[in-house]
Amino acid sequence: MTRLERARNLTFTSIAVNSFLSVTKILTGIFAHSSVVLADGIDSLSDLFTTSLAYIGVKMSEKEADAGHPYGHENFEAIWGKVLAMLLFVLSVSVFYRAAQELMAPEVITPGIYAIVVTILSIIGKIFLSRYTLYHAKKMRSSVYEADAKNYMNDVLASIGALVGVISARAGFIYLQPLFSMLIAFFIFKIAFELYRDSAHDLSGAAADPKVIEEIRRIILQDPGVVQIDQLRTRRHGKRIFVDADIAVERTLSLLDAHEIADRVHDKIEEDIPEIKHVMIHVNPSAKKGTIGPVGEA
Repeated sequence: MTRLERARNLTFTSIAVNSFLSVTKILTGIFAHSSVVLADGIDSLSDLFTTSLAYIGVKMSEKEADAGHPYGHENFEAIWGKVLAMLLFVLSVSVFYRAAQELMAPEVITPGIYAIVVTILSIIGKIFLSRYTLYHAKKMRSSVYEADAKNYMNDVLASIGALVGVISARAGFIYLQPLFSMLIAFFIFKIAFELYRDSAHDLSGAAADPKVIEEIRRIILQDPGVVQIDQLRTRRHGKRIFVDADIAVERTLSLLDAHEIADRVHDKIEEDIPEIKHVMIHVNPSAKKGTIGPVGEA
C-alpha cells in the first residue's frame, strides 16, 4: 500500500466516524440541553475538516518534482499543518468563549439521559480512531496525521470530561458543564500549538535527528573505500531529509574508482534510510591514508 493510498483509506474512515459522532453529539447537545456535549460535537465536527486538510497536504506532498519545485513538494504537508493549527486555534477560542459565557450566566437545565449514552458512544469511537490513526501515521511518518491521532486521544479525555459534566449537571452541579467545556478548549489549543510547532520545524530546514545523522555516519564509514568524512550536513524538507557529505578517499585512486565509491555510499544511504530523499556525495583526496577524521554536522 502506497503512502497516498494509506492516507486515503485513513481519511475516509475518519470522515465516516466523525460525521456520525459530530451530528449525533450536536443534535443531542441541542435537544438534551447539554452545552458540554454540544462543545464535544463541535470538536468532532472540526475533526472532519482537519482530517480532510491533512489528506490534501499528504496528497500534495506526494507529487513528483517538477520544473517549479525541483526538490519536490514535501513541504506542502507542513504548510497545511500550519493551516490546520490556525483553524484549531480559532476553534479553541470559540469553545472557550462560549463556555465562559455559560459559566458567568448559568442556566438550571438538566441534560437528558441521551447525553450520557451518546458521550459513552463517543468515547468508544474516539479510542478506535486514535489507535487506527496513530498506526497508519507511523507507517506514513506523517506529523499531521500523528497530530490527528493525539487529537483523538485528547477527544477521549474530553468526552470523559463531558460525561462527568453531564452526570454532574443531572445531579444539580450546574457549573461543571462549562468548566469541562473549557477543558475541551484547552485540549484543542494544546494540539494546535504542537502541530504548529512541528510544522514550523519541518519548514525551517533543521538538521535531521541525531540518531539519523549517526546512522548516516556509520553507513559511510563502513565502506572500505572511505578514508574519512570531511563534512556531513543534513536538512529537513517536510518529512524527508536531504544529505550533503564530503568524503575523503585514497588520493591515488582513479576518477572512476572514486566515483564508484561515491555511488556505492549514495545508494547504501538511500536504501537503508527510507526518509532520506536525496544524498549528495562530494569526494576529496585524502591527505593521509587510513585516518578517520572528525565529522562536521550542520
